[in-house]
Amino acid sequence: MNTFTWKSIWRIRHTDEMRSILEVVLNSYDNLKKGKVQIMLSLNETKAGEAYTIKWMTGMPETMDYIRSCKVSEGKDVRVISRIFGGVIVGVENRRILISDDAARRIKV
Repeated sequence: MNTFTWKSIWRIRHTDEMRSILEVVLNSYDNLKKGKVQIMLSLNETKAGEAYTIKWMTGMPETMDYIRSCKVSEGKDVRVISRIFGGVIVGVENRRILISDDAARRIKV
């Protein structure tokens, strides 16, 4: 009898936890659909043909300085032209720049 009572309590608690988790997931999905939540992607996770705004960049100072000298910096809009093996071709201000996957992973849009 005691074991049955514990199993029932566990089932109730488990069901309540699952219901709470489901509510959080559904609320998050609704907020995402309404545009209230923004998801940052790495530049190498983006789709070709889409335009993105760069949120932040990090990496080796020499690499970041060179990328910034090509007019790619935080707050700038870039268009992903193509994805190729080992890199991403982006367009910014009438320029086309190939960024390696290593550097693209550290650029969030």
